[in-house]
Amino acid sequence: MAGFFCLLLVLPLFIQGFYASLLTMTFIYIIAAIGVNILTGFTGLVTVGHGGFFAIGAYTTALMGKYLGVSMLPGLFAGGITAGVVGFLLGIIFLRLSGAFLAIGTLGFAFAIGSILNNWSIFEGREGISLPHNSIAGLKFGDVGLYYFCAITMIFLILFANSLIKSSVGRAFTAVRDSERAAESSGINLRFYKTLSFTISAALTGMAGALFAHHTNYVSSETFGDSWLSVDFLVAVVVGGQASLAGSILGGAFVVLLPYYLSEYRDFAFILKGVVLILVLLFAPAGLSDLLGRLYRKILGKIVRGQSDVSCNLRD
Repeated sequence: MAGFFCLLLVLPLFIQGFYASLLTMTFIYIIAAIGVNILTGFTGLVTVGHGGFFAIGAYTTALMGKYLGVSMLPGLFAGGITAGVVGFLLGIIFLRLSGAFLAIGTLGFAFAIGSILNNWSIFEGREGISLPHNSIAGLKFGDVGLYYFCAITMIFLILFANSLIKSSVGRAFTAVRDSERAAESSGINLRFYKTLSFTISAALTGMAGALFAHHTNYVSSETFGDSWLSVDFLVAVVVGGQASLAGSILGGAFVVLLPYYLSEYRDFAFILKGVVLILVLLFAPAGLSDLLGRLYRKILGKIVRGQSDVSCNLRD
């Protein structure tokens, strides 16, 4: 993982412009996928509404930039906090739901957010809101600067999520996912941990939305009122691998980079994307992270056995 982080930090030395922007978008989707994975993969609560939290984070930083003139960093934290508060309230409301009922409930939340963005004048509907030039403490920067900001934010959030998962809180999330009855009988407060999972998950996705707003420097209901955002986040988790941070990284890259490389096929690209998704689910139902992990262990096992055989031959 350390090697992966170092690679991210030196990549701008070899790429710039459009490709830096494309990778920045990938980092944003990875953060959103981590947020969804905490709720769906680690806690077992299916959501199809995280596009709503994404929109909340984006509009929070956009409105603060327009009316208060704040820079990216306060907007990032404000977007995460606002989305987290809404996630906390939603967690209380949806506390007793599970499975398909929870998925439908969160989808309704995403539709409600889209309707609010379209009809409340403060959000300016399809006309949208333009954000000021990206800056921190008065220092303005372009695509490469935003790349570094998003990459560092993603790294910190990956480390945070990893620490959370390995803590007693993460173990409680996993226990709730595996069996609610067994978890409750072990003294785990289902109400508390489900609500906490909703809150953390929403906050991370809201931070991703804030970064997205600064990446595009524009927000409108045409983008954030689309329920397909929520579907993309869920696809990233399922394709990359549930209950896996590596899966969130692979899934986020899959959702962003695959459409780009298929874009030359125009409308046929949607069919190809669907075919690739079906193939992944057929041959790697546990996600790409599990598939690559098994391949790595298989290759490593062959190398170890080969070295063992060489050692035996030398002794003979």
